[in-house]
Amino acid sequence: AERTEKTEKLARSDPSLFEQLVVCWRDPNENCGECSKCQRTMACLKILGVDAPSFPHEITLRELKRIWIIPGDKSYWEDNIALAEKCDRPDIASAIRQSLFRFRLRQVKNFLIGLLTPKKRSPEPIPQASA
Repeated sequence: AERTEKTEKLARSDPSLFEQLVVCWRDPNENCGECSKCQRTMACLKILGVDAPSFPHEITLRELKRIWIIPGDKSYWEDNIALAEKCDRPDIASAIRQSLFRFRLRQVKNFLIGLLTPKKRSPEPIPQASA
């Protein structure tokens, strides 16, 4: 099962489990609320309407529109979009889509830069004079 499905099952069965949830990569003792793992989890919990006091704040739509998505996190954000649609949260789905759109633009830009940037050639070796 996807992470969002597991989180949804836990949220439906016992939301109090999230009171002490720590997922942060930066600090094993508390959630920073800024790293990608905290942001993904905060988004999922917002979609599910779960109060999670272990995070420094509830993520806002404004923050979700400005998430800096990295390639390894793309699928997690797509899962959050699917969950938002399932839970009738088009506002959250739209905000995350805006961040995914910017991520894709960056990928295209970087690809084009790679195509248009001349490759550096190795200098030709200097022939050695025979003795």
